[in-house]
Amino acid sequence: SDDADNNIVDRLLTMLNGITHSEKELTLKDLETSMKKDMMMLARGCRRLGEERLLLERRVHVLETRADASPPTTAVEADQNEQKDASAIQIPEITATGANEAMDIEGGYCLSGSMWDATLLVGISAVGHAGSVFSVLLLVLNVLVQIVFVMIIFFTLTEAVFTPETVTAFRGWRRNIAHSPRFADTISSMSLAARVCGNDAGLEVAAGQKDAYEKIDKYMGSSKNPLPQPGLIMCILCLFMWTLTVSGEINSMLRFSRAVIALPRGNTVLERTEESARFLSISNRRCYFVVFIQMIRLALSSVLLVCGALWLSYETDMSNLLLNAVALEFVLNVDELIFENLAPLQFKHVFGLCSTTALPLPSLLHQCRQDFRWRGLDVRTVTTFFSCVAFITAIYAGFMMPYDVILRDTRHAICGGELDFLYAMGGAGLPLWGVLVPHGNTTAHVKNQIEKARSGSWTDGIWFDNDVTCHSKACWAEATLAERASFSYEEFVVDTLVAGFGTFKQRKLVDEGLAENDQCGLPFSVFQGYDISGAACLVSFDGKSADAGCLASMMNLSRCDAEMYATLATKDVTGNTIQPPSTDQKRCCLALQLKTPSTTTGRFSVKTFELESIQESITIWNPACTDVLGPIKSLGATYAYNNLLEGSVVDAVALTCPPGGSSNCSTVVCPKDRPLFHKGECVVPLCSNIKKYCFDDSAAGIRARQFCSETCGCADPTSQLVLAGEDFGCPVNCPHTPTYSMAVGKLACMDVPPGSPSLVAWADEVTRVSGTWPLNWADGAPRFVNSIVADGCWAASSNSPVGSAYGLDWCKFGGTFWPIKPISYMCPVTCGCAKAMRSGGKQWGCPTSCGATHVNESSHA
Repeated sequence: SDDADNNIVDRLLTMLNGITHSEKELTLKDLETSMKKDMMMLARGCRRLGEERLLLERRVHVLETRADASPPTTAVEADQNEQKDASAIQIPEITATGANEAMDIEGGYCLSGSMWDATLLVGISAVGHAGSVFSVLLLVLNVLVQIVFVMIIFFTLTEAVFTPETVTAFRGWRRNIAHSPRFADTISSMSLAARVCGNDAGLEVAAGQKDAYEKIDKYMGSSKNPLPQPGLIMCILCLFMWTLTVSGEINSMLRFSRAVIALPRGNTVLERTEESARFLSISNRRCYFVVFIQMIRLALSSVLLVCGALWLSYETDMSNLLLNAVALEFVLNVDELIFENLAPLQFKHVFGLCSTTALPLPSLLHQCRQDFRWRGLDVRTVTTFFSCVAFITAIYAGFMMPYDVILRDTRHAICGGELDFLYAMGGAGLPLWGVLVPHGNTTAHVKNQIEKARSGSWTDGIWFDNDVTCHSKACWAEATLAERASFSYEEFVVDTLVAGFGTFKQRKLVDEGLAENDQCGLPFSVFQGYDISGAACLVSFDGKSADAGCLASMMNLSRCDAEMYATLATKDVTGNTIQPPSTDQKRCCLALQLKTPSTTTGRFSVKTFELESIQESITIWNPACTDVLGPIKSLGATYAYNNLLEGSVVDAVALTCPPGGSSNCSTVVCPKDRPLFHKGECVVPLCSNIKKYCFDDSAAGIRARQFCSETCGCADPTSQLVLAGEDFGCPVNCPHTPTYSMAVGKLACMDVPPGSPSLVAWADEVTRVSGTWPLNWADGAPRFVNSIVADGCWAASSNSPVGSAYGLDWCKFGGTFWPIKPISYMCPVTCGCAKAMRSGGKQWGCPTSCGATHVNESSHA
C-alpha cells in the first residue's frame, strides 16, 4: 500500500541521515561489487545451461536415430518379454573399469592410459604448464623409442637366417669337410656328416652345422613330433596373435580419432568435478594436433606389424617364436609403460578423471555401423578378421613358402643323401672315395639316423646347385645337360656319391634284382658278352642324349655316339638286344670307377690319396712319362680311366679362367661329353688342345705335364719347358725314356757361347714364367738369367762371383731360388757332366757324349 511504502521511505531517510558521507560511499561500493559478482555467476550459469542443452540435444538425436533404426518388436517377442520375471532382469552398471566395453555399445570411447591418448590433455591448465611440457617430452620419447625399435627390427631381425647363399655354403662344407678323412672318427668309423646328422654330442668341429640341422629338423618335423610341420604351424599361430594385437591398436587409434573429431569446436573447456571430468569443447588446433599424433601412431603400428611378421616368419628356433611374439607386444606397449611410470601425478589424476566419462562417437559413422549389422555381426569385427587372414596369407605366400623351400634345401645340404663315405683329392686332382661301415660301439640313435638317410627317408630335397631348382628324387633324371654341366668335375663326383649312386642306389638295384656284381643295373651278361671284367664301367658318364653312351673296356674307345654303340654292343651272348644305359647307370659306374677298397690303410686307401703328392700321383697315373690323355698310340685306344683324367684337366683349366671369362674361357656351359672350351667350341680334352698350358705355373699346367708329359717336353731337356721338375708334374721316370735318351744323345759335350739362341730362348721363357711368381722372385729371375746370357755359361757356375755370393748352382734341380730345370744340357762343361758320368753317376740333362774319355772338361765352345 502507499502508506506502507511511505513509512518504509521515511525510515530509510532517517537511517541515511544518521550516516556520514564517507560511510555512504563505502556502502555503495560494496553494493556495486556484490552486483558484479552476481552478474558473473549468472553469465556462467547461462553458458553452462547452454552447453547442457547442446549435449542433451545430441543425446536425444542419438536415441531418436537408434529408435528409428531398431526393428519393431514382433508379437511373439512381446509375449516372451511379458512372460519374463521382472526380478530376473538386471541392468548392468557401467563402472570405470568396464567403461570402454560398455560405452562402445553406446557409441563412446573411454581414454586409456597411454601417451597417445594423453595428447588430448596437453596444454590444459588443470595439469599445469610444467606438467604439459614434460608430457610433450614423454610423447617425443615414446615416438623415438618406438622408431628405434622398429629400425633395429627392420635392419637386423628381418633378414633370413638361411638364404640360398647359406645353402651353397653348407654344400661347400658337405663337399670339402663333411666327408674328409681328416675329420672322420676313426674309432666309430663315422664321417663328420654322419656324426653331425646323428646328433653326436662329442663333436669337436661343425657345431654350427649341427645346431642349424637340429633347429631345422625340429621346425620342419622330426620323428619325435607327431605334428607335420610343427614350426610352420606355430609360426602361423604367433603371426595370427601378433596381427590381432596390432589390429586392436589400430582400432583403438581410429576410435579415439573419431571421438576427438566429434567434440564441439570452440575454446577448450574441461569440466571437472570431484569424481569425473569431461571436455565440453576443444579448439581446432588441439584437434589437429591429436589427429596428427594418431597418424604417427598408425604409421609406427603398421611398420611394426610388417617388420614383426617378417621377424616371426624367418625364426626357425621353436623356443624363440613365442618369446619374439611377446617381445613385439612389449614394443607396441611402450606408450603405456612410459605413461604409467613417468607421467606426472597431477597429469595422471586429471587423466583418470577424464577416463571415467566416455567421449561420444559421431552419430553418422555410428549409424553406418548400425546399418551394416547382420544377425549380430558388425562391420568392424568382420573387417578385422578378414584383414588379419589376408595379411597372414600374404606373408605366407610371399615369405614363408619360399623360406620353407630354403629350409628343406638347407637340411638336405647338411644331412641329405648318403653319409657313410669318405673322399679325398689325390695329387692328380681325382676325387677317390671309400665306404665307411660304423663299428658295433656306435650308439643306436646314430645308427638309426644313418639308416634313415640311407633308406631315402630324408631325400625330400635333392642335391643340386646353381640353376638346378628341382626338388624330387628324379631331379637328376629331369635336369637338363646344361644344368648338370654347371658343376665342376669334383662337385659332380661328390654329388653323385651324396645322391647315393655309389652305395644306396647300388644296393637298391641289387635288392630289386636289377643289378649283379656291382654293374650299375646292367645285366651281367652284357659284360660277359664282351669279355669285360667285373670292374668295367661306362667310362663316358654323360652323353648327348638318353641313348648316347656305350660300353667300354680297357681295349675299347671310351667315348662313342649312338651309331658306334649300335655296331659295338647290340646283342649279348644270349642274343638279347642291349639297351643303351641310362644317366643313372652312368653315374653309378662313375662312382665305381673312383671307389677305393679301404678308407684308412693301403696304397689305394682314401687316407693315402689325401696325403698324396704330385710326384707320388704320377707313379700311378703316368709312370712311363707319355701322353695318357686321349688315344694311346701303341694301343690305338684310350685307357679305361681316360674320362677321370678329362674331368681333372677340365677342373684345372677352369681355375685359370678370370672372372667373366676370356678368349680361352667359355661363358657357355659345355656338356660333359665335350667339357673343354677350345678355340670357340666345346671339345674333348686331348693333349693337342691343352698343350698351350704346358709351360704355365698353374693347376692347368701341372695337369698338362702330368697327363701329357711327352707333348709338354718333360722327357726332352732341350724343349721350351723350364718347369720340368717333379713338383711341377713331370714324371720322375722321364730321364729313363727313349725320348730323353735320344735328346741327350744328339747334344755335344760343350758349353754354348754367350748370347746363343738356346740361352736367349731359355732366358725369355724364365722371364715369362716368373711373371706368375711373387714379386721378389719375379724381379730377381730376369736379372740373373740375363747375366748368364750376356756372360755365358761361366756366370752360371757356383765358382762365379754371383754364384759364390748367393750360393747358386744352375746345374741341378733346386740349386737356385727359382723352380726351373738345370741348364746342364747347354753348359755341360761348366756343370761337370764329363766327370759325373765317368764316375758312374748320372746328371739330368748331360749329353751322352760327355761320357767319352777324350772330352776336355775345361773346354768351352
